[in-house]
Amino acid sequence: MKVLVAYYSQTGNTKQIAEVIHSEVLSRGYEADLKPLAALTPESLNGYDLVFMGSACHSSDLAMPVKALLEAIAPSPPFRLAGFATHSTYTPEGDARRRVLYEAWAGQCTTSFERTCQEKGIAWCGYFGCQGAPSAPIEVFIHQTILTDAEEWEAYIADARTHPDEGDKEEARVFARRVLAAGSVGSVVAVCRKAEPGVPKYAVDAVELIEDFGITGDYHAGKFVRHRYLAKLDPTMPNHRHVLITDTVIFADVALRGIDLEPGMMAENIVVDGVSVMALPLGTRIGIGETLVELTEKRDPCGQLNGSHPRLLEAVSTDENGQVCWNAGMFARILKGGRVRPGDAVVVQSQPEAV
Repeated sequence: MKVLVAYYSQTGNTKQIAEVIHSEVLSRGYEADLKPLAALTPESLNGYDLVFMGSACHSSDLAMPVKALLEAIAPSPPFRLAGFATHSTYTPEGDARRRVLYEAWAGQCTTSFERTCQEKGIAWCGYFGCQGAPSAPIEVFIHQTILTDAEEWEAYIADARTHPDEGDKEEARVFARRVLAAGSVGSVVAVCRKAEPGVPKYAVDAVELIEDFGITGDYHAGKFVRHRYLAKLDPTMPNHRHVLITDTVIFADVALRGIDLEPGMMAENIVVDGVSVMALPLGTRIGIGETLVELTEKRDPCGQLNGSHPRLLEAVSTDENGQVCWNAGMFARILKGGRVRPGDAVVVQSQPEAV
C-alpha cells in the first residue's frame, strides 16, 4: 500500500502533525511520501492508495487551498482519504463552553472532509484534530473577540502556546494506526499447528478453527487456559488465546536483524500479509477466510523463542523509553469457526471505539 501524507501549514503546527503521521506510517512498513500541498495536483493523488490530508483551520473550516484541492478531485478516485487539522481553539472535550467554542471556530473542518468524500465517492477513513499554537495576529483576534475575560485568556494562552505537545502527537500516531488498519485487506500466507507445546509449530495445508476453543490438533486449543505457567496459577481461567497471529511486517523487521523467519518459528498459527496486526488495538475483529476472530492480547514472549533461533527473542524486542516492547504477534479468540487456508482473505472488520 502506498500512502501520501499531504499538508497545508502556515505556522508549522500542521506540518508537525503531518511529520508524526508520516513517521508512524513508515514505522509500520508502508511506502509513504510526505508532501506540502503546493507540490500536489488533484491528479497526483491518484498514485496513492491512502491519502492523509492535513490543513490549518481558518475561520472554523479547512484552509482555502485545501478546500480548492479537494473540490478539484475527480469523482470516484482510487484512494481512501483521512483528514487532520490543527486549530487554535479548545478541543471539543471538556465543559459546554469549550464545546461551543470548538464548534464555532473549528467544527467545520471534519464536515468539509466528510462532505467532499460523500460528493466525490471517496472512501472516508476518519478525522483527527488538535490544538496548535496561535500566531501573533490570531492571538490578538482571540483575545479581543472571543476570550475577553482576562483570567480565562491567561489560562488559555499559557496552554495553547504549548501545542501541539507530546500528547497531541501520540494521539496522531494512534489515529494513523487506526486509519492504516481500518478496512485493511490482506491474505493468509501460512497456517501452522502442533499438538505439543513449544517452538516451532509446523506449516500445514489448512487448519480448522473451532468457535471459543481453538485449532483442531493444536496444543493451545481448549476451553481453559493452555499456557503452562498460567494454568498452574489457575487451571479454570478461560482461554482467550485460541490462535496466535503474526504478519509479514514482523518477518521483515526480524530480517533486518539478520534472522530469516519461516512460518511457525514463533509458534504462530496464522501468518498474514497486507494487514499489520501489531498496529491493531485489542478488541479488533478480523475476518480470516470463513472465520471471525477478535484480538485479545499482545504476545509477551519468553526464552522459548530461542529454540527456533538463539537470537530470536532479542530480535522481536525493542527498547522504547526504557521499556521493552514486543513485536511477536497477537493472540485472538475465535468468534466464528471454519477452515483457514493460505490465500484466504484477511479483512479488518471492526475496531473498538477510541478511549
